[in-house]
Amino acid sequence: MSTKQHDPPSQASDEKKPRRKKTPSFQVELPVEVNEQQVTSLHTNFEAARQLYNALLSLGLRRLQRMRADPGWNQARAIPRTQKAERKTAFAALREKYGFTENALQEAAKSLRVGHLAEHIEAVVCQVLATRAYRSLQRVALGRAKKVRFKSKGRGLGSVENKRNDTGLRFAFVEQPFAAVDAPPVAQATSPALVCRNVRGGRATGASGRNANAEASAPLASSSGTSSSCASASTGTTP
Repeated sequence: MSTKQHDPPSQASDEKKPRRKKTPSFQVELPVEVNEQQVTSLHTNFEAARQLYNALLSLGLRRLQRMRADPGWNQARAIPRTQKAERKTAFAALREKYGFTENALQEAAKSLRVGHLAEHIEAVVCQVLATRAYRSLQRVALGRAKKVRFKSKGRGLGSVENKRNDTGLRFAFVEQPFAAVDAPPVAQATSPALVCRNVRGGRATGASGRNANAEASAPLASSSGTSSSCASASTGTTP
């Protein structure tokens, strides 16, 4: 008979984190009118974001290469997949050692966001760019992709994401006059950097009380000579 006593499970282990409730959502595309000055400012912001994103990819790729060159990498790979806890602990130690984590890359982004990059990229946008770069590097680390894709100046950055609605990239709606009720909706930029291509923003609360994630496409030259772009918004009802 075994006399070993088992400690009762802690309260922290019994409690599970509540899952975030999903709310109904939909997408809608809206045309956005911007002037030539705003177009120039938007292109400048996207170019700065492209440069920072490429710098983060380059930094993360060097860290990944150094981590794979460590003898502990092959030792961790040699651990049988049935021993999930030991294998996970070994790889986690290597990631922490070489700074190949999402938090470490976000911290490194702070030192890269200097000069003109700091003028055109807000801190929250910088964090999201670091997360985006880490996810791309993670695919390479796990063998799901052969290489990362750096963004060329000609191709540009396809999208810039913001996770807040009180700073950074966002747009605000303006009310149309009664005579123009049939006119297409127009979004007015509250600053030169508010309307841009594929801007995926944090939750924004409109007059109807619904949350919206704003996403605007790249400015395009219309036939009338006025620069315009197309925006889409995902909205969902809050619980």
